[in-house]
Amino acid sequence: MNYSRRHFVITSTAVGGTLIAGCLEESPDTGGGGDDGTDNGESDCEYIDLSLVDDPPHDPQRPPQPDDIEDEEAWDDHHLGEGIADDSALSFDQVSVGFHDSPVDPTEYDGEAVFSAELISSREEFDELLEPVSDESAARVDEVDFEEEAIVVVVSGFGSSSVGHEWVRVDENCEEIHIHGYYLWPYIQTTDYTYQVSGIVVEKPDAYELERAWVSLTVGEDTRANFHTDEDIQVVGEDDADSDGDTDDGEEADGDGAVDQIQVVSATRESKGDWDNDDRDDIGVVIQFDDEDELRAVIDEHEDVDRFIEGTDFEADAVFYLETTGPNACYRDVEVSDTQVIADDDGYFVRGNATAVDDSDTGKACAEVITFPAVLIRVESEVDVRNGEFSITDGWGDQETVLSVSVDECSQE
Repeated sequence: MNYSRRHFVITSTAVGGTLIAGCLEESPDTGGGGDDGTDNGESDCEYIDLSLVDDPPHDPQRPPQPDDIEDEEAWDDHHLGEGIADDSALSFDQVSVGFHDSPVDPTEYDGEAVFSAELISSREEFDELLEPVSDESAARVDEVDFEEEAIVVVVSGFGSSSVGHEWVRVDENCEEIHIHGYYLWPYIQTTDYTYQVSGIVVEKPDAYELERAWVSLTVGEDTRANFHTDEDIQVVGEDDADSDGDTDDGEEADGDGAVDQIQVVSATRESKGDWDNDDRDDIGVVIQFDDEDELRAVIDEHEDVDRFIEGTDFEADAVFYLETTGPNACYRDVEVSDTQVIADDDGYFVRGNATAVDDSDTGKACAEVITFPAVLIRVESEVDVRNGEFSITDGWGDQETVLSVSVDECSQE
């Protein structure tokens, strides 16, 4: 695969596929002075108490999908912030900052989303941890009077560096403040994997000593993350949500890219390849189909395949057969995940992960024979997608990126 090619992700407002609205208990709306539902009065006020994940109270809506890559200017990068009240009680400035040492390691959070905030109350503390990353931010940080101002540093991740924080307002409450913001979400994003960080220079309240800062960050149309500066890194992982996304009919709702739905069914083909355990030329194969005749000419007849074909619009859907290998008879299935629609200079294509799965019961003996688990994949999307590339992991744990080929190309190999 030529990685010099320019790759972009067609956006979806999801974080790591794990931030599902309602996966943690949502705090009740108690009314009062802000999105958090707390009383902003100076006497007898209630301290902010929000769940880590809730529904954005301003109800942002996803813009219509542009018809083509060239129409990306029609996409509203700021749509996640539409409706957030901007009547800030305290003045603030957003600054670009970076850590001297990375505050989070992506390898420690496999498939998890992380959120963290820190209240910086002195220049010594700022200089020890952080540095400005632009001339404008450096000038603003130099002007900070820590007697009158503080800096709140927010970290979230992981995902494209094209995503950024935007801050809208700062509320006062008891001995704390509440910062409201959202993800700036471009339609086309680079496919790197990193964390986002930003600083907010905040005016200190006159009435009390600032002890804590809450942050509410809208990261999706249905998802707001709430965290504060007295906490360690907050993690939302796969155990906090229904991560498989399966429905009763085997369809999987996919939150990534321009994907509306994917359907995955087990399948087989007559020619299984020419691999063995010691000398395998390839880790797997991905065949793309343009019509029903091509599919039926390659795939063995089965009632699940028939239902798959009946539900497929070959003019609109991207259809693939994906096959890999396993070391014994218990490797009978392939798990497909993280399906995305990608844009490059030539158009759209599907990217995803596929892993050979041992679906036997624990302790069951498995016949030592090479197997060829395989699936049919249908990707329903708002854009015209045909080609694909899948990161395939076989039953031995070897991994390789495999590009899709047409039926004709496969028959010539």
